[in-house]
Amino acid sequence: MRLAFLALVAMGCGGAVRHIPPPSLPQAPAQAHRSPPPKALQHYALAVVAWQEGDLPQAREHIGVALLFDPNAAWLHLAHGRIALEGGDLGAARVGLERAVQLDPHSTEARLALARVLEIQGERQAAAGQLEALLADQRHDRAFADLAQLQLLLGQREQAAAVLARWLEAPPEHHSWLERRGSLLLELDRPFEAWEDLARLLEGGGASGPAVDLLMAATHRCRRYGSTLELLESVVQWEPGNEDMVVRLGGLAEKAGDHRRAVDAWAQLDMLRGGADASVKLMLAQASLADRQASRALDAIAAARALDPDQPTLDELHARALFASGKQQAALDLIASWPGWREDINLLLLRGDLLEQAGRDVEARDSLRQALQAGPPSWILAQALAPLEARTGGLDTALELAEQHPDPLADDAQRLLFQAQLLRQAGQSDRALAMLEEIEGRWPQAVEPARSRVAWLREDGQTSCALDASRQAVERMPVQPSLVQQLALIEIEAGAPDRALALLRSALVAHPDHPHLLNDLAYLEVQAGDHGDEVLAMARRAVDQKPASGAFADTLGWVLLVRGERAQAVAMLERAARLSPDDPVVARHLAMALADGAAGSHETR
Repeated sequence: MRLAFLALVAMGCGGAVRHIPPPSLPQAPAQAHRSPPPKALQHYALAVVAWQEGDLPQAREHIGVALLFDPNAAWLHLAHGRIALEGGDLGAARVGLERAVQLDPHSTEARLALARVLEIQGERQAAAGQLEALLADQRHDRAFADLAQLQLLLGQREQAAAVLARWLEAPPEHHSWLERRGSLLLELDRPFEAWEDLARLLEGGGASGPAVDLLMAATHRCRRYGSTLELLESVVQWEPGNEDMVVRLGGLAEKAGDHRRAVDAWAQLDMLRGGADASVKLMLAQASLADRQASRALDAIAAARALDPDQPTLDELHARALFASGKQQAALDLIASWPGWREDINLLLLRGDLLEQAGRDVEARDSLRQALQAGPPSWILAQALAPLEARTGGLDTALELAEQHPDPLADDAQRLLFQAQLLRQAGQSDRALAMLEEIEGRWPQAVEPARSRVAWLREDGQTSCALDASRQAVERMPVQPSLVQQLALIEIEAGAPDRALALLRSALVAHPDHPHLLNDLAYLEVQAGDHGDEVLAMARRAVDQKPASGAFADTLGWVLLVRGERAQAVAMLERAARLSPDDPVVARHLAMALADGAAGSHETR
């Protein structure tokens, strides 16, 4: 009965073949356009039964008999090649598949399978040729993917890029191909397009762990932190019990400096783990402290201590949280209560750091001096102590520390710049500026000395000299973003906003994704009366890269407000106010948005 049923299924209407796809192999061959001999169908049906039952020798025997009755049937040669391929007989598989392609050049399955056999046999160029022939006839996601991968293996990056460009012309038939395409795009260093594919996959709920890993890699390479954070938040809302996504959300938020999102993520993870994981409590405490939620940090620290009092960094975090909550003396007393703190370099460094934050430079200096005596000299300790020595009358000691224990990661220009900074902190501005001029003369392409000299001249009220120095620096390094930004600001202050706009536009051509250039130019373009889509896109791209910047959120909110998109503007400006609660510009813009006032002229950041 079963054999008769299979034969009937295979016959179909008008003698057309309806194949039963075997397990773990590609789709069965296309339907024939003529009625095959009954005996060929009968043995094909028997071959399928044996194939499905795992009896490959019997399946091959029946296909061989079927070919005796219909030797020019492309679909039988395809079945023969596929069965041989599953059995590991590459030679027989190649013969059968080549014959199938010869008889039916439009057979998708035959070309895909033949390309696979050729690749296994090491004939990658021939395999690529089969896939190119297939794609000349039709669009096919697997052919695009396999061909691009083969071309990368062959070192043909330009050809692979061209194949991907064709593949990107239309969405894949199934979203599962987005992961493969995203991976190939990353390999070709096209992270923005990879991000789009992988984000669509995640939005569709079809992302696996590897796909999310690829998305995170694309995020870091194209710096679309804000968009990815929003995407991960959406996934966490759909799947509130998905710990992996919560961990990824918290980790990315911390990397992007978005401490509020990190706090929310670690709080959710803490809830998912029943509040019984000390390490999660510790992460929540650290994020809360970074987000200036000292009280919440102290609560999390107490809970972590109750669960595991030996957690590393717990004591230091406790002292910092006390200090941040305004209990400065309690923090210092806590450090003094720990046994052996006077001989512990790390605790002395911590104490010195807190004292310096409190403006108690002499006590901070003494603490770091004690740390220097407690163990072998350390460049980290010396670099921390030197500014304190300079500010408290020990300039010679400060310069000696800088000379004897330089930062091993710094170059010569940076080391001399540190000494110039010590001179300035000691009140010797003229000597400091003279040293900067010397550094610029020796290293004319060094950015930081040039920036510092301009900044110090401005601080000293030498506006004209600062403008000249800034212009000279940009003339030497015309597309250095930080120098261009600095000069643009000075030009605006000097009443030349057009020059500032020209500088920023030129620099953005060289650095099209630089967040500060995008933000500053968007802000100035709006001030100049341009609030078109391109300006909005610049502001959005800046926020995407730095989602925790209150100034960037303010720029985007202001652009939206000027465009008349009030609801979005209010939401963004409220976010800016949360991120920068002490910024008067943000407060003023938010007040205007809430009052639905017309956007007028505004100051430059």
